[in-house]
Amino acid sequence: MGFARQNVADVAISSLLHDSAPLFDVTRKGKIFTMFRHPVDRMVSMFYFMQDNVWKKPTTFNAELANISIENFFVKSLGENNWHVRYLTNQLTKAFVDENDFKLAKEIMRRKVLVGLLSDKDESFARFSKQFKWSSSDPQVNECQTRKLQWDWSLRNPHEVEALEGNRLWELISGQNKYDMQLYEYAKVLFEEQRQLFQ
Repeated sequence: MGFARQNVADVAISSLLHDSAPLFDVTRKGKIFTMFRHPVDRMVSMFYFMQDNVWKKPTTFNAELANISIENFFVKSLGENNWHVRYLTNQLTKAFVDENDFKLAKEIMRRKVLVGLLSDKDESFARFSKQFKWSSSDPQVNECQTRKLQWDWSLRNPHEVEALEGNRLWELISGQNKYDMQLYEYAKVLFEEQRQLFQ
């Protein structure tokens, strides 16, 4: 495509990781940066988002899911299963991911991903800014960044039931996503290891 060589953008954002890889080449390599959120928190939030914004809406109504409890949703194994491992390894349709997929996901992260943690937004955005030389003297830009970092996320979905570590909901979700749970722990390790790159 020649996208990278044309210097038309500093950042390409895509949810299609493997499909967007051909945009780059050996002379203009892409670098993945991402904000990791704890898998259980992410899936609880995704459930409530989908229930409120998709399954209960008239145009996308789903009678089975519109009023299902979050616990029953995960008891029936209707939630995502190791989504981050699947995404990184391009195994979205594989019935079950395994230890080899997990190891490959870790290696991809180690080699390709600048890790940010939603639990440490300030430090994560500071690293992204430094890595990609994003800075601005425009007060409006700086105010916008401060709002995103310091204020609550405005799109956070209200949760009727929280998944607290050790409770039944937590155990259901984490049990169905053991590789994503391990990958998140590895992301925290990488976050600490990458700290030296920004000192």
